[in-house]
Amino acid sequence: MLSDELHDNYMPGLLSLIDSIDRPILVHLRDRRTIIGCLSSIDTYGNILLSNTVERVYAMDFHADIPRGIYLVRGENVAVAGEVDLSSEDPDKTRPLKQVLAWQEAEKLVEKRRRGG
Repeated sequence: MLSDELHDNYMPGLLSLIDSIDRPILVHLRDRRTIIGCLSSIDTYGNILLSNTVERVYAMDFHADIPRGIYLVRGENVAVAGEVDLSSEDPDKTRPLKQVLAWQEAEKLVEKRRRGG
């Protein structure tokens, strides 16, 4: 079995996600975006191919998802990646995208004023 062979020749880093093929993973990117999708493929450079992907945006302890479809992430842009259990999410934390984006803008304005800008 490929999984057993891989553990015998374990490779650290993103390649450890090989056991998560066809499962949902969450990827935090270096530019602070969060991507969630089904892991389709990963290569030795840490490049990740996701399907049924959404970009999750957060504001005021709530989130919304922007559909992105098939998504290729270059390994150099990955900050953290791991398998995620979407069935344990709290549906009360989901809000319409326009509302979350408006809250994000308000949070940015508050932060800008706090910094004196």
